[in-house]
Amino acid sequence: MLHRRVRAQLEREGRDPAFVINGPIARMVRMARELETVRNRLDLTDGSSGLYEAITLLPPRQFTVIVLRHLMEYPTHQIARFMGLDERTVDYHGRKGRERLRVHLRLPADPNRKRKGRAQ
Repeated sequence: MLHRRVRAQLEREGRDPAFVINGPIARMVRMARELETVRNRLDLTDGSSGLYEAITLLPPRQFTVIVLRHLMEYPTHQIARFMGLDERTVDYHGRKGRERLRVHLRLPADPNRKRKGRAQ
């Protein structure tokens, strides 16, 4: 909020910021903007399969992981850094997101997938 006010004030006065955000912070800002752009595009896309609509219905963390990993092809370590999560937690949200999409799209379960707690 404060950042927006300062930026707006500088723009009204025709001044540039005293410093430029670069490096990891700039990458995070860019990733957040790209993610929002993808969400907006998915909302507008009319796919016959319903995949894009299903992705937009995912909870925020699952949506973020699915989009960054599968649509924007970011590696897990970058997603983890962006989200402030451990890489294993990112993998967890990816699995849960894919499972939720599978159920929403009424796709069959993978018969080769091992399930926890089941005797083999």
